[in-house]
This record gives sequence, C-alpha cells and structure tokens, in this order.
Amino acid sequence: MLVEFEGYRARVERDREGMFYGRVLDIEDIINFKATSIRQVEKKFMMALEVYFERCKEQGIAPQKPNATGFYHDARRILDRPIGSATLPQRHNTRA
Repeated sequence: MLVEFEGYRARVERDREGMFYGRVLDIEDIINFKATSIRQVEKKFMMALEVYFERCKEQGIAPQKPNATGFYHDARRILDRPIGSATLPQRHNTRA
C-alpha cells in the first residue's frame, strides 16, 4: 500500500503479526515508521515526517524533496562530473 502526505510517499507493508511498517520513498534519507493498525498508518507517517523536518532544522540542513523518478538529485550531480572525480555528498541520514 502507498500513502502520501505533502508530496512525500511511503510504501507500507503488513507483517504476519499484523504490524504495519512504512518507509518514505524517493529520497536518499531514511525515514521509517510503524503502526499497529491501518487507522494509525497515516498518523504515524505524518509524525515521522514532522520528526524528520525538525531534525533537519536542528542540524541546519534542508529536508530532501521527493523525486518522483526515484533518481536522487545528489546522484545527478555526482554523475555529471568526469569519471574518477565523483565523491559522495555529505548528508546526515535521519531516522524517524
């Protein structure tokens, strides 16, 4: 199942015990959440994003914007450089 909030999408799966696990798609940072019921999924998703936005603000970095193509903006900057000169972007992964 997919859920969406403010342009961010998350894939949600249910395990055998009935717990729902979600992960935000289309950004490099990792944002996960879990819910005990289908009714909680949207609420937990929104809460995870709010925590992510707050942590980005605390660290002085801009939250990543979703890229619907699934291809990250930072990767484009890396791939546009000559071969052998690419370095990974400096980001802090934020878990919510």
